[in-house]
Amino acid sequence: MDLAHETIQQCVVQLDIEARIIRKERAVGIIPKRPGQKLRREVLDETAYALASTLNKNKVKIPFCAFNGGNDCFVDIGDKSIAIIALQKLTGAKGDQCLHIGDQFLTHGNDFPCRFVTAHHPLF
Repeated sequence: MDLAHETIQQCVVQLDIEARIIRKERAVGIIPKRPGQKLRREVLDETAYALASTLNKNKVKIPFCAFNGGNDCFVDIGDKSIAIIALQKLTGAKGDQCLHIGDQFLTHGNDFPCRFVTAHHPLF
């Protein structure tokens, strides 16, 4: 979380983002500084990419999810694939018996890792 926090601080300065940094036990991110303020999608995307890139380059060994939440950007410990794996173990279902439907189309975010624990469908 320290590395993610440092990365977010750098993004806030370099991208001149008017945001508050929020640090939680298992997450760190940015939210608008003022109520009603909108953060630009581009700076949120760049921050999510910077987070994912930095954590991957540093070979972080725990699962994480860096994402643009629409008006915030966070990196969380864990991702949705952990829940799908737990559900598969609980029910005895295999990957080709599972379908995950999400709204993420990029190579980062909370939905992307789910593609690797569920069956790939040609349309998805």
